[in-house]
Amino acid sequence: MKTWNVVGIFGHISGSHINPQLTMASLILGKTEPLEVFFYLMGQFSGATTGYVVLWTVLPDETYRNGLCLNTVNGNITVCQGLIVEIISTATLTLACASIWDAKNARKIDSISLRLGLIIAVIAMVAGPFTGASMNSARSFAPALINNLWENHWVYWVGPTFGSIVAAVIYRFLFEHFDDMDREQTTESVVEDRL
Repeated sequence: MKTWNVVGIFGHISGSHINPQLTMASLILGKTEPLEVFFYLMGQFSGATTGYVVLWTVLPDETYRNGLCLNTVNGNITVCQGLIVEIISTATLTLACASIWDAKNARKIDSISLRLGLIIAVIAMVAGPFTGASMNSARSFAPALINNLWENHWVYWVGPTFGSIVAAVIYRFLFEHFDDMDREQTTESVVEDRL
């Protein structure tokens, strides 16, 4: 629901960059400028920390005994397996966002917030029991900072970052490459038809 609201309200203003990994992916895909990335990252980490402090202040102390919003690797899996879960989860989210940003889908924006929200919900249902389905280092950083709990925290930086970079590179060089080839073939067929 949070994603639906943020994308629906702020999508047309800032692209709803609430995730550092997706911001990096948008840079790789040429959708964001390097200077914008700096400001997005500052906003994402300060926003996540401020939001968590507000939550921490408003909710009763009992809420935090079990680590509210704190991502941890489930004890039934290894840290390496948790890392793989975060890589795959974030790569899936990144591929979904890359397809939304793709110019071929420019006319299909009426339900982006709903589609993206459902994608995140499905990923969270699958990956959540294992790692908390972070897919967002800013979201993992704020609770770890406030609670001073850093065990295996690197998983929530390395996994999502690696997953988003790999997915963005794959999308850029595989799908956009074929899109360029399709345009060239279409141009050639139009020229041939006119001759």
